[in-house]
Amino acid sequence: MVPDEIMKHIHALDQWLEHLGRTSKTHTGLSVEERKQLQTVNKAAEQLQRAGVSVPEDLRRLKLQLSARDVGGSQDREVESRLKALEKVMHALGKTTKMARTIRDKLRSTGQGGGTKKYFGIELRDLLQAGVLSIKDRMELQWLKDGPVLKGKLRGDGTVMVKTPDGWQ
Repeated sequence: MVPDEIMKHIHALDQWLEHLGRTSKTHTGLSVEERKQLQTVNKAAEQLQRAGVSVPEDLRRLKLQLSARDVGGSQDREVESRLKALEKVMHALGKTTKMARTIRDKLRSTGQGGGTKKYFGIELRDLLQAGVLSIKDRMELQWLKDGPVLKGKLRGDGTVMVKTPDGWQ
C-alpha cells in the first residue's frame, strides 16, 4: 500500500499533467488554411523582392495580419519547455522508483539471515494503544521456519488468539 504522503505527490503530479494537457489545447493561432495562405504570401513577397518589384500594399497587410495571429512559434517553444520539464520529472521518478525498489529489497531481506534476535521493549498492547494495530487486524503466525502458518487475531488486552485445528486458543 502506498503511504498517504506519496499519494499526495502523485495526485499533485496528475493535476499538473492534466493542467498541461488542457492549456496546450487552447491554441488560438492560425487554422491550417490560414497557415498555407501565410506561406503562399511569404513566398510571393520573396519572389517579388528578388525580382526587384515592390510588394503590393494589400499583400503586405495580409502578411502582417496573418503573422500577428500566428502564435505557432511561441507555442512550439512552450511545448518544447513543457516536454523538457516532463522529461526531468520522468527522470526524477525513475530515480525515485529505483531507490524505492532498493529499499523494498533490503526490507524483504531483513531478518531472513537468521541473525541474533533483538528485543526492542515494545509489546503488542503498546502498538494497539498507539493505533498502529487494531483488534480488527488479522495476522499470520509461524513459530518454526518451515512450520505451518496459522491465522491470528489481536485481543484488546494485547494478547493473540490463534486458530488451530482444535479452534481458537
